[in-house]
Amino acid sequence: MSYTLDQKQLDRIEDILKTELIDNGVRCVFLIDMAGNIITNLDNGEKQHDIYSLAALAAGNFGAVSAMAKIIGENEFSLLFHRERRKTSTSTRSRRNFF
Repeated sequence: MSYTLDQKQLDRIEDILKTELIDNGVRCVFLIDMAGNIITNLDNGEKQHDIYSLAALAAGNFGAVSAMAKIIGENEFSLLFHRERRKTSTSTRSRRNFF
């Protein structure tokens, strides 16, 4: 897995995440590569999360679910959704290297 983002691309990604998600009520959003490395993260300032642990666990979760998909004959499951009483968590694969 190899990718390169310059500062202009990273700034544009952050602008999109802020205007499309954070400004519309999403509490926290981060872009992670498939190895669990954080590319960027934004939040609404209400609560800080341990994003490093979340990133590592999310990458492992995507890896496990990808293996499950292959076992049942699918290429991948590109969307993971978790729901609690008051909160939801959605992970979406974006391109080949990121989610």
